[in-house]
Amino acid sequence: MFDFPFDNVVGEEVTVVSPETRPRRDAVVMHVRCPDRLPEETYRQVLEELAALSPVVQALPPTAALVDL
Repeated sequence: MFDFPFDNVVGEEVTVVSPETRPRRDAVVMHVRCPDRLPEETYRQVLEELAALSPVVQALPPTAALVDL
């Protein structure tokens, strides 16, 4: 699941990138930025699409994410 620090989002699991789960030195990390004022539901859909690319996705609300490729 993803980290959604919005006050109005409930029931989501938190995924934290820690030193143990940080991408390898030779890994490629993609920084995804969506348009400002993106609706929350659309942002969730973007995160779900990114999760199809990699099991390691970190949400950077309100409209960005990091993906370990």
